Amino acid sequence: HSGGSGLPIKERDNGKTEQQNQADPVFSPDGRYIYYTKDMSAGGLFEYNRDPLKSIFAIRRYDRQTGEEITLVSGVGGAVVPTPSPDGKHLAFVRRVRENTGLFVMDLTSGRETLLTDKLERDMQEGFGSEG
Repeated sequence: HSGGSGLPIKERDNGKTEQQNQADPVFSPDGRYIYYTKDMSAGGLFEYNRDPLKSIFAIRRYDRQTGEEITLVSGVGGAVVPTPSPDGKHLAFVRRVRENTGLFVMDLTSGRETLLTDKLERDMQEGFGSEG
């Protein structure tokens, strides 16, 4: 058993047959939170050729101490691939910006989002979703 059997964090929102993508899980530096990408589309079925500017994906945060789960980053262009800074004060993520893909950093205290560049390779939100 390479890797073991795993430890489920939570059940799928729409039951065992849900097809919505949940990906990119990553721990905060202190281990308290798990950040991940979630397909926020209505229903439990997967669809191709969606419009990423209509916010398909969002970044969720699960608190391992309290069990609270919140949508941390969402909105126009979606949000994928959460990456916390080593000090835990910022969160980098990818968002569609019109026809481009941008790299953003969010200040986790203020919620302020800053675009660093919109010259990344094209994200795959309209197809398979988050590719890491």
